[in-house]
Amino acid sequence: MDINEFQKAAGVSLALATRWHPHIVAAMKEFGIIKPLDQAMFIAQAGMKALVFTQLVESFNYSVTGLAGFVRAGRLTQGQANSLGRRQGEPSLPLERQRAHCQSGVQQTHGE
Repeated sequence: MDINEFQKAAGVSLALATRWHPHIVAAMKEFGIIKPLDQAMFIAQAGMKALVFTQLVESFNYSVTGLAGFVRAGRLTQGQANSLGRRQGEPSLPLERQRAHCQSGVQQTHGE
C-alpha cells in the first residue's frame, strides 16, 4: 500500500499520512495483514483507536452512548455500559472508570 492509498483509506491529510504510513504498513506486514479488505479493517480500527490518527494513545473516554455497539454485540450489558461510560456533562472519563474500562470486556472485543 503506497502513501496515497493509505491517505485515501484513512481519510487523513498528507501530513498525517506521511507520519503514520510507514508504521501502519510495517505493522500490517509484521502481522500478515495483506488482503485489501483486512487492511481496510485494520486501518479503520487503528484510526478509531487513535482518534483519526491524531494521537498515539488509546482513548477510554467513551460515552455511555458510544458503548452501545458493545451492548448490541453482547460484549457488555447495559448496566456495564452505564457504569463504564462517560456521563452527560462529564468533560472526560474519570481515571478510575478508565481503569475499569480497560479491564472490561470492551478490550477483549478487539483482542487486546
